[in-house]
Amino acid sequence: MGRYFTHYWTGQTLDFNPEGGRIGHTAGNRFRTRNIGRGDRIYILNIRSGKVYLIGALTAASPPLSDSDARTLLGEHIWEADDHLVAIPGTDSILRHCREITPAILSQVRFLSVGGQHPLKYKSDGTPDPQSIRGVRELTSASAMLFDGLLDEDSESGSFALLEEIYPSRRETVINRLYRNRAIVTELKTIYNDTCQICSTRIMFRNGSTYSEAHHIRPLGGEHLGSDSLDNLLCVCPNCHVKLDYFSISIDPEKLTVSEGHFLNLANIDYHNQKVVSS
Repeated sequence: MGRYFTHYWTGQTLDFNPEGGRIGHTAGNRFRTRNIGRGDRIYILNIRSGKVYLIGALTAASPPLSDSDARTLLGEHIWEADDHLVAIPGTDSILRHCREITPAILSQVRFLSVGGQHPLKYKSDGTPDPQSIRGVRELTSASAMLFDGLLDEDSESGSFALLEEIYPSRRETVINRLYRNRAIVTELKTIYNDTCQICSTRIMFRNGSTYSEAHHIRPLGGEHLGSDSLDNLLCVCPNCHVKLDYFSISIDPEKLTVSEGHFLNLANIDYHNQKVVSS
């Protein structure tokens, strides 16, 4: 059984990782010293204006990769750091900037360190102490279950909370809440039988089930405002999904596998490719 850790993302890291993608990868400088390995689960946190947010989570596919190895695997457009963790396919959550961890849940969170279990520290004004969640800290299994419960609720609701009043000291953004259409994702995966349109990979588990992911060519969140429609979706494997999310590979319509009845909006593909060039 793996262990459980929190990992802190700064506001700059959030800017680098647009809302709505999947957290297939994270980078830092303390994973190796914490002896993180395959099967360990990482919960990514951020704190703003006295509130703690669960950005997402992943389960590590291997011990930390070096920066050069990570760039070989994922491309050059990744956060620069000493250590990189890549997710086991299917264990990474959707990236949300505004998934708040309520005070009631925070009061139950416990960290493991020398001397046993320790709660989150608070400042004199009653708000969480940022220093107590920065870095890489080990969690109890019960605390991990609380975080996974938040991720499960988010997945089941299908809600897509966009950036709302983030970093008020720098800017204030209010965007209407959107809802993702799960039906078209199911339709897409059925059309391609869970086979990646980019590299033709088809992941099959021991029980015979297959796995794929849906990628929005023009992302829904942040500055992109893509549409949640079939003509803006590709059926892809997790590896290609990470590369597409980071704009580290372009999309060649001539090399894509496209089935009859799946019409792609070429303007969205042009938008993606322009982002690759400018990144």
